[in-house]
Amino acid sequence: MKIVDYEKKYAKATAKMWNESRENFGGDDKVESAEDRDKDERNSGNLSTMLALQEDKVVGYCGLAEFKTDKDALYIPLLNAHPQHIGKGIGKQLVLEAIKRTYKAGWPRLDLHTWPGNTKAVPLYKRCGFFWEEREETTHLMNFIPLVLQHPFIKRSVTETNWYQALKRDLTVKPDVEKENEFSVFTYRFAFEHDEVSVGIEHSSRKVYKIETAEAMVEYLLPHKQLFPNHPYEATLKIHNKKNCPLSIHVTETVDNRLHMKMAVDDVLEKNEQKTYRFPFIISEVRKEDEAISDGVTYPMARMPLFMDGIACPLACGYSIKKPFALQAKPQLEQGKVFFQLKNHLSTSQQVNVRVKDHPLIQWNNQREMNVSLAATGVESFTLTCKQKRAGVVPLIVELASESKDGHGSLRYTEQVPFLVESDDTIGFFEKERSLVVVNGRRQLVFDYETYFVTMKQFGQDEPWTMLYPSFNEPVSNELAQTGWTSLKPEVTDNGVLITINYPIHNGDAQLTIVYEWEKNGIIEASYVLKNKSRNVLDLKQLIIPFYFQPDSIYLPIKGEVVHVSQINQVWIQDLPLDKLSDPWVFMNWASSSLGVEGKDGAECLEIDDDLCVRWTLDPLQVGEESTSKKLLLYSNVDNSIDHFMARKHTKPVVKPLKQVAFAAHGFYHRGGEVNVALQTNPNQPDHGIITIVDDKSVTYPYEPMKGTETIQHKLNQPDQPVTTLAVTVQGKSIRSTHYLQALYVGEKTVTTQIEQENGVDVHLVDNGVFTFKAANSFYPSLYSIKTKREWLHHSFPTAGAKSWWNPWGGGLMTIPANLQLRTVYEHKRQTNFVTRVDNWNQEWTGIRISITFSDHPIWKNATISQYFLTLPGCMLLTHYTELEDRQDRIDEQEWLMGCFFNRDQLFLYPTDSNQLSFQLGERTQTFAGNQLEKVARLYCEETDETLLLARPKHQRKPELYENKDVFSYMSRETIDWHGPAVSQPHSFVWAKGLARAEGWEWLSSLQFKEE
Repeated sequence: MKIVDYEKKYAKATAKMWNESRENFGGDDKVESAEDRDKDERNSGNLSTMLALQEDKVVGYCGLAEFKTDKDALYIPLLNAHPQHIGKGIGKQLVLEAIKRTYKAGWPRLDLHTWPGNTKAVPLYKRCGFFWEEREETTHLMNFIPLVLQHPFIKRSVTETNWYQALKRDLTVKPDVEKENEFSVFTYRFAFEHDEVSVGIEHSSRKVYKIETAEAMVEYLLPHKQLFPNHPYEATLKIHNKKNCPLSIHVTETVDNRLHMKMAVDDVLEKNEQKTYRFPFIISEVRKEDEAISDGVTYPMARMPLFMDGIACPLACGYSIKKPFALQAKPQLEQGKVFFQLKNHLSTSQQVNVRVKDHPLIQWNNQREMNVSLAATGVESFTLTCKQKRAGVVPLIVELASESKDGHGSLRYTEQVPFLVESDDTIGFFEKERSLVVVNGRRQLVFDYETYFVTMKQFGQDEPWTMLYPSFNEPVSNELAQTGWTSLKPEVTDNGVLITINYPIHNGDAQLTIVYEWEKNGIIEASYVLKNKSRNVLDLKQLIIPFYFQPDSIYLPIKGEVVHVSQINQVWIQDLPLDKLSDPWVFMNWASSSLGVEGKDGAECLEIDDDLCVRWTLDPLQVGEESTSKKLLLYSNVDNSIDHFMARKHTKPVVKPLKQVAFAAHGFYHRGGEVNVALQTNPNQPDHGIITIVDDKSVTYPYEPMKGTETIQHKLNQPDQPVTTLAVTVQGKSIRSTHYLQALYVGEKTVTTQIEQENGVDVHLVDNGVFTFKAANSFYPSLYSIKTKREWLHHSFPTAGAKSWWNPWGGGLMTIPANLQLRTVYEHKRQTNFVTRVDNWNQEWTGIRISITFSDHPIWKNATISQYFLTLPGCMLLTHYTELEDRQDRIDEQEWLMGCFFNRDQLFLYPTDSNQLSFQLGERTQTFAGNQLEKVARLYCEETDETLLLARPKHQRKPELYENKDVFSYMSRETIDWHGPAVSQPHSFVWAKGLARAEGWEWLSSLQFKEE
C-alpha cells in the first residue's frame, strides 16, 4: 500500500471507493461518476488530497485543507477507508501522513471533526495525538504534535521518528478534560528508555505552557483566564532545575503592550533549585475585539520568550478580557417595560447599582435605577417601566457601580447597551457580541465577525439560509474564510440601508468590495467589484457566492417552465439540474420563509460542495484596473410563494382555498360519543346549506351561511372505537367541499402505574389499558419504550453507549435544550416519578416525569428541566413536552430539541397526506424534512396493521425524519419562550388501526397543560 496525491487519473478509482463505502461511511445512495469526483476535488478547497493505493485500487482517502474557523491550523475535512480494508491500518497511515505534512509545512496544529458515536475512529485519533475538545455544540479534535515537533526545547527529545512509539494516551471515547486552575489544558506524555517528557498545551492559546523532562520543569500561567480592566495581576513563571548542574535562565526583555507587562530575567538556578518569577500587569480598557472572543477560536495570549541554557523554550497562556458585568436589554413595550439581564463575570458576589439615562425612544417612569444582588458568576434580571415615544435603533446609556469585597475595589463605568424598538419602518444597525446587526423593518441582516457569514432574522427567528464568504479562482480558493474583511461599514439612507465590505485578496494584491443595498421593500441588491492593486496582471478566473440552506421546496426555470422539486422526494442540492437553468435564478420556500436568489451580469447558478452558488467568470485585470460590477438580488420573505415571485415576471398568481371545518374545542369523546363540529361559512352567500357528517353512517344537518360560524353537535355511530374518522361535506349554493376530522376515544378506567424490576433496573411503567410506556432513571433520561401490538421505540436498555452520531446513546424519546450535549444531560443527576397533569380542557392525564438539575453548567447552572410523558385512560394517544425551571429570567435565544428514535422493523413512512407516496425503512441513508413534510407524518407497520401518527405542534421548526444504517430518528426544534412559562409545545403520538388518514389532526396542536 502506498500514499499518493490525488490526480485526475485517479478520479474513476476514487469514485468507485466512495460508491462502495456509502453504507459504512453513512453517506447517501447516489452513485458517483469519475466526472463527479473530479469536479468535487477541483472545488474542494483542499491543499492536498491523499489517496491510499493498493495496486490500482483506491482503498483510503484523506483531505487536507486550511481550517476555516480558526487560525494557525490545517484540517482533515474527510477521512475514509474502504469497508473491505477497515482494520488494516489504512486510516492510521493516512492520519500520520497528514500530521507529517502539517509539521513539514510549518503549521502548528491539525484539526478534525467527527461524531461522538464514532467509537472505532476516536481511539485511532487519540492514539495519533488528537485531543477531544470539551464543547457542547460540536465534536472537535485538535492535534498539537506538529507544535511539539517544532518546539526548540522539546524537539531535542521528541522527534518525527520517535513520537508515535513513545506517546502514551488514554483512548477512552469521551472528551479530554484537564484543569489547571481556571485553564483547560491537554497533556502529552512521552515515555523513552531513559527519560519521560511531559508537554502541557493550554487550550485557549493553543500553545505550550508547561514542559517537564529529566532536566527541568517549567510552567507559565496567568492568574485567571478571564481578566478585568483596572485590576492588578501577576503572571507566574515556575522553573525547577532537576539537573545536577546549574541551569541558566534568560527571558528576553519584552513589553506586552496589551497587558502592560514587562518581562526580563537573567538568572542561574543551582542544581535541584526551584524558583517562581512574577510579572505584574494591569489592563487599562476593554476593546471591541475583546468582546468578540469565543471558545471556538484561538484567544489572545501572553507569550513568554524564555531561554534555558541558551535554548529557546517559548511558552504562552491565553486570556480573555471582559467588563465585570454584561448587560442586555429587551423592550416589552406592549407591557410598558424594558426587560434587563445582568450577568456577573466576577468570581465573587456583587451588589450592583444600575442607572439608565434619558432615551429618545422611550420615556422612563419614576424609577430609572435598580440595585441588583449578583451571586458569583450569576445572572439576574429586572424590569423598568416606561412609555414608548417612537421606534428606532439607539443604544441605552447605562451607569453601573459596584463596591466589591474581593479586592477588585470600586467598579464604576458607563455601558452602551444595544436597544431596538421595532416597527415596520425601523431602519438602523447595532453591534451585538460578535456580530453587526442591520435592521430594516421586522427583518435583521446579521454579519458574523468570526465566520464572515451573513444570515437573516425575521420576528426574532433565524431564516433557514446562510450566505457564506466569497471564493474565487480555480481550483476554488477559500482564502477569505481566513483573512475575513478589513472593513464593514453600515449607513442609513433615504431608501434603506447601505452596507459596504472590503476583503483583501492575495495579501493585499487585490481588493473585493461588496455593497449591499437593502431597500425598505426588503429586496437586497449586492454589487461585487474587484480591483487589482498589485504590479502585475491579476487573473482570479471566477467569483463565487455560496449559499447554504436546508432543502425544501425549490423552484427552477428550465426551458421556459418553472420546475418544482421537493426534498420529500429525496432531491438534494447536488441533484438539482442547475446546469439546465434558462435564467440564473432559484426560488426556495419553507414552512414560514422564502428566498429568491437572482444573478445578473452574466451570472450562472451551480452546485459546489453541497452549496448553491452564484458564479461569474472574470476577465484578467490590468494593473490598477477595476472589474465591472457584478450584481446579485436577494428576495428574503419578499415573496411568500412562487406565484408572487413569478408575478414580477408577469405570471398570474394562484389562490388557495381556506380551511372551513374544525372541532369546536377538541376531538376527544367518551362513552356516549358526542363531538362538537365548528363550521366557518360564507356570510355573503344568501341561501341555506347542508352539512353531511359520515362516520359509520351518514347524518345531514342544515346550516345558515349568513351566521358566519355554526356549531353542530354530532353523536358518533361507533362510540367505543379508539379513532373515529369523520368525513364532513359542506354543500352550499355555490360550493361543495369535503373535510376530515379525527376523534379520539377516552375510556373510563384509570391509568395504572407501577415500578418493576427489569434487568436489575428499576423501571417506571405506565399502562392506560391500550398501550404501555416505560422509563428507567438509572438508564437514560428518556422514555425508552412504547408498546402497543409492537415495540415502537429503538433503545439500548439497560445500558447506554455509543451509536452513530450520538454518545452516549440510549434511544427513546426526549426533549432538551438544543445546546446541551447528550453526555452533559446523561451525567447530571436526575429523578423519575409518576405524575398527573390537567390540560386546557380540564382532563386529567397520568404519566412519567424525568427531571434533571444542572448543578454546574456555563449556561444552565441551577436550572431544572422536567420532561413529561402523559396519556389518558383507554386513549391511543401519548403526549410529550418539557418544562424548564430556571432560577433566572433570560432574554438570550435558546431552542428546544425534540428527538425520538423509532424501531423501524417492518415500517413504511408516509411523509405527506398522500397514500400514494411511501418509503420502506431499512438501513439506507435518507432524510425527510421541510415544508412538504406534513404536520402529521405517518409510520405504518404491515405486520401489526397499525399506524403511528406524529402530530407536530404549531411553532415547531426544522422537523426532520432521518435514517442511516444505525437508526431512524425524528427531530424538531422550537424556540424557548422566556416571556411565558418556558415550556415546549406538546408533541402528540397517536395510534390507529390500519393505514390511517393524515388529515384531521390539527386540533391536537391546541393541547396545552396547566401549571402545577
